[in-house]
Amino acid sequence: MAELDTYDWDGLADDLLDVVQPYHVDLLKLAYGEANNVLPIKVDFDQQNPRVKDVLGQLGKQIKNVSDTVKDNAQRVVADGIDKGQTITDIAKGLREYGVTDSKSRSELIARTETATAYNHGALLAYGDANVDKVQVMD
Repeated sequence: MAELDTYDWDGLADDLLDVVQPYHVDLLKLAYGEANNVLPIKVDFDQQNPRVKDVLGQLGKQIKNVSDTVKDNAQRVVADGIDKGQTITDIAKGLREYGVTDSKSRSELIARTETATAYNHGALLAYGDANVDKVQVMD
């Protein structure tokens, strides 16, 4: 979450969390699946797991003050990006095209940070559920 803490999230709305949370859930599930490829035991993703709920509650909380138009546009960009398997660059371009931000570097940072943060948290949750107490996260 360090990248999110240092990023300037002014101009984005708290309710954008509702838009990106399904994306976060998908990334957490993906991370659990990947962890199962290397763990000696199987861990199941459970959205009701208190630790998973806590992480989902934390992801995206820095997003503030976005208009309904920007929220709708961001929702379309994220949903389309997920459905189409788009790259970070494609999602970032969509964020710019739909007015979420007008900066190329900011849009790429948002797309990259949100994707990496959700995935890394999912992986750590999966390892924790498998009772692995030490993991080195390479970012």
